[in-house]
Amino acid sequence: MKMGQSANYGKGIKILYVEDDPLSRDLLSTMLAIRFPESELLTAENGEEGFKLCTEQNPNLVLTDIHMPRLDGIGMAEKIKVLHPGAVIIIISAHSDTRHLIRAIELGINRYILKPVDKMKLFATMENAIAGITMERELKEHQKQLRESRELLNSIIESNCDGVYIKDLEGRYLMVNTAAALLTGKYAEEIIGLDDFAIFPPETAEISRRNDLLAIKSGNPINFVETLIDRNGETAFFLTTKGPLHDDQGNIISTFGVSRNVTDQKRYEKQIEKHNAELEQRVKERTWNLEQSNREMEAFCHAISHELRAPIARLEGFHQAVSECIEIRDYLDIPYYMERLGYSTQQLKTAVDALLMMYRLTKTEISLEAVNLAYLSQQVMIDLMEEYGSRTIHFDNRPETIVQGDRKLLTLCMHNLLGNALKYSSKKPESVISVGQEKRGGENIYFVRDNGAGFDMAYASNLFKPFSRLHHPTEFEGTGIGLATVQRIIEKHQGKIWAESRLNEGTTIFFTLGV
Repeated sequence: MKMGQSANYGKGIKILYVEDDPLSRDLLSTMLAIRFPESELLTAENGEEGFKLCTEQNPNLVLTDIHMPRLDGIGMAEKIKVLHPGAVIIIISAHSDTRHLIRAIELGINRYILKPVDKMKLFATMENAIAGITMERELKEHQKQLRESRELLNSIIESNCDGVYIKDLEGRYLMVNTAAALLTGKYAEEIIGLDDFAIFPPETAEISRRNDLLAIKSGNPINFVETLIDRNGETAFFLTTKGPLHDDQGNIISTFGVSRNVTDQKRYEKQIEKHNAELEQRVKERTWNLEQSNREMEAFCHAISHELRAPIARLEGFHQAVSECIEIRDYLDIPYYMERLGYSTQQLKTAVDALLMMYRLTKTEISLEAVNLAYLSQQVMIDLMEEYGSRTIHFDNRPETIVQGDRKLLTLCMHNLLGNALKYSSKKPESVISVGQEKRGGENIYFVRDNGAGFDMAYASNLFKPFSRLHHPTEFEGTGIGLATVQRIIEKHQGKIWAESRLNEGTTIFFTLGV
């Protein structure tokens, strides 16, 4: 039999009332329905029927008389307690027999109402019991939600690709997920209770512990980039967040950490930096090449405008002179003018050949290889000494000077430098020429030194200009193109060239090879 319906107070509470006296059962049932309209009321007329309803309906609160046919209230309560140990039972009886009280207490029943029933006392007892039932129900629901939340959190942490861990204030691991355990090469259960010094190399452990202490000291989460030597001996990079965990009083009780493997990202960043550096270097090289091309073009135009003008003007002058001689039939001076015409033509051809060589040099791509500059210089000097016959020449050459450069261009470079050294020292009783290397500021500097005529350093800025001569052609012959050629070869190797000299004491040409 069911009575009542759910309302506000005690919603969802089932009450079972067992009483063999119909009048008492109906009267109290009516009172309970009015007092607890929000509850579902079940009634039974004996203990056997009451226990059956209890097994079927699982009531939250049971009110029962003691003396009933077929199965008394204490017997029913005993069977209910076996089925539902936490069942709340209130005894309502006209008997206060000590035997019944002792049996009720032994069953865990501590609520006993005597007949005739004091409804206010009964209602107060029932309300107290319902409050306890509601509180217990809410506690169980809260515990269920807490358990589900914990399971969800554990599931998220365990399935996370990032390493997640918790340490105590001494640095011992209290919890690690699978991702964090994989970083160590150990199982998670093996790590619990260990600190970083028992797991990682000392330098790695020291850094990790220092970061733990920084997080504790700050009281807030802090981000770090940490390094770790993995199981393969390779360095791995991790973006790590570490922070403190507090208790209810705000005291720090442990630290947490979340570490994301950013090794691939770091490698990608390194590659980008490398590519950017290479791109920047290529831009610098192309800018330098463009600037060099512009300088060479300016020098080329300057050489054309200045070096070709004089031979052409002489050709024009002698041509005019020959024309006038023919016109007046004065043939006596024509052989002289023709000789001068030939000389001027040869000068023009030499200047043109020099300009063409410089032009081809600007278009030449260098092919780098290891070159023994000392051996190369030795071979060039042997070839040059054949041109100077029986002159006394002392040649000092440092062995095994290995450089990176274009062999053909460096041969041309040393041919010009050593040729100049021989030429400008030709008026000395003995030519003393040396090829060597020295270090300045960590940079290799190569040099060719002679004891020749030297020059005034006030004119050093003109030394490497095409067709620029610091000595009169009658003193030392030449085209004035040799050192200009050398400068272009050195610049093609991204090097620098300069000279130091004293008049009548000799000259030293220094150069570097940037490549």
